[in-house]
Amino acid sequence: MTKNNITIVYDGECPFCSDFVSLNRLKEHGYNVKLVNARDTSNQLVHDLKKKYNIDYGMIVVVNEKILYGSSAARFISSSYKKNNLKSLVYCLVLFNQKIADFSYPILVFLRKIYFRLTGKRFINDDK
Repeated sequence: MTKNNITIVYDGECPFCSDFVSLNRLKEHGYNVKLVNARDTSNQLVHDLKKKYNIDYGMIVVVNEKILYGSSAARFISSSYKKNNLKSLVYCLVLFNQKIADFSYPILVFLRKIYFRLTGKRFINDDK
């Protein structure tokens, strides 16, 4: 079986993003997974993706050459979760269907923004 290469580009300084990505079980599904912190300004992939996508509004999953952004990326990642704890169950519930994910993902992004503002954390695009 040929394994697919997957790169997940996410905010490594965001506790919610890091937690969300850490729950993935993509390797167990036969994927080669590479995690990339979107704040790594020396990473060429990050540099290229930031030209087209606002990573403050959504993580990115690159599956071979296909780019998934925002709710589509989150749905892809959550599809590998083991539903054996409350956290992964909640993520799966709000992301299991694309229409529901398109509604709920912006709410998650908004809550992240509130957290960043309350704690004084910098957004990725503030690092320019």
